[in-house]
Amino acid sequence: MNFVTRKGINKAVILLKIIEDGRLIVIDSETTIRFMKADELSLIDGFKVNV
Repeated sequence: MNFVTRKGINKAVILLKIIEDGRLIVIDSETTIRFMKADELSLIDGFKVNV
């Protein structure tokens, strides 16, 4: 596996999903949810759930 880019997600990623409008949802082990542009991996929005 080759390292491509780093996006500041420090905890283990538990879910990656591309939704209908082309955004990528990334959820980490601390239940932080990030919405990113799937093609550029740039952050659009995010929030912490604390489940």
